[in-house]
Amino acid sequence: MNKLSDYHKKCISEGLRSSKEHEAAQANKNVDGNNNPNWRSKLNYTCPICGKVLKLTQTQYNNYVKSDRACSKKCGNIKTSRAKKCRSNPGASKYMKENNPMKKAEVAKKQSKTLSNSFASGRLEELREKLRIAGAENLRGSNMKDSTRKAVSERMKNDNPMKRKEVACKVSTTMKRKFRDGEITPPELSGSRFNRGCFIDRQGQKHHYDSGWELERMQFLNSCAGITWTKNKREVRIQYSVDGEMRTYFPDFIVKYKGKTIIEEVGDWMENKSAKIQAAEQYISCKDWYFIVLNKQEQMYERTW
Repeated sequence: MNKLSDYHKKCISEGLRSSKEHEAAQANKNVDGNNNPNWRSKLNYTCPICGKVLKLTQTQYNNYVKSDRACSKKCGNIKTSRAKKCRSNPGASKYMKENNPMKKAEVAKKQSKTLSNSFASGRLEELREKLRIAGAENLRGSNMKDSTRKAVSERMKNDNPMKRKEVACKVSTTMKRKFRDGEITPPELSGSRFNRGCFIDRQGQKHHYDSGWELERMQFLNSCAGITWTKNKREVRIQYSVDGEMRTYFPDFIVKYKGKTIIEEVGDWMENKSAKIQAAEQYISCKDWYFIVLNKQEQMYERTW
């Protein structure tokens, strides 16, 4: 098929324009669009910044008024940084908060269950260690000055929510109650130092232990006749000083046998060991008590009375 020449196209165009149908359409043409059933009336919206008037549909007008929008990005200074106090869009921000899927109860419950299973199975331990190592390497490899690095570290510690007194008190009270009632027992981790839980003696009393050695010592003391013992629940408080700062030390066990009182400390991982031992010896010197440190696992089954 041959293509039409420009001459033929021109003739066809002129013929169509001179037809009666074209003349009728031009006569009935509605310039303002009032007769168009699909036309929607426009509302005038005044830009709050520059005062420019925009013609908008009802839906557009409602959205602009709700968010107090500018007529354009340039007028609203949207491209500048937040440090220059750019004009925000509170309507969009509110919509995002209300429609955030993480706010839904079923999503939060599902995420909590997934994280609990991951922690229980130990799948997150490897990832946690990788993140810790990567964070330490990035901090060491950065071009920060020592003073800046120290300031960042201090800020991270201060911003830790567990440093807040009200949060720490709430968590501590809840955990103490659950440990005391035996509702929870932390999983046994590698190393007897990190074995924690509750031990019930012959009288039905619950004693919380912080390590595997303490558990072994409780089992031995519970099997011995003629003695009374208890886990030190802050009955014995020993004050000691470290770098001019006063601290409080709580020994592990209180054992009584034929009028004698023996204070026992279990474990070889005591912090500020020398300062604690020296303060404990001074504390018992005026009470005619005995202070024993059991720093070997085989000593957990030996008598100290």
